[in-house]
Amino acid sequence: MTGILNNLLEQALTVIPGQHGEYMRFKSRTTNDAGQYVSKYFPPQKVYGSFQPVPRTLYEAMGLDYKKVYWMLFTTTVIRGLKRTKGVDRVMYSGMTFDVETEGGWQPVDGWGGLMMVKVEND
Repeated sequence: MTGILNNLLEQALTVIPGQHGEYMRFKSRTTNDAGQYVSKYFPPQKVYGSFQPVPRTLYEAMGLDYKKVYWMLFTTTVIRGLKRTKGVDRVMYSGMTFDVETEGGWQPVDGWGGLMMVKVEND
């Protein structure tokens, strides 16, 4: 039974449409001449899953900032997420760039996980 549950999302994505995106794991951070932090990332990796915008009607209940745009990604790809002492991993999807917002980045459920992302407006 466990083997079936561990692949639940992968099985579902064979029936319902998923989306392709790219995931960039944080590598390092330096400062530029203006003293601003500049993040460097490992080369992008393909990620497949279900990208879903978070409805604004849920922002208050979830304690989210109305000035930001949030999305969820449900995938079997392990994504690290926000590290307070380092940088943040990034996901690109449909011409948009997202910072992974969830610390630890992962809410595991039966071998797959969901992570909260915030859209990057200016990069």
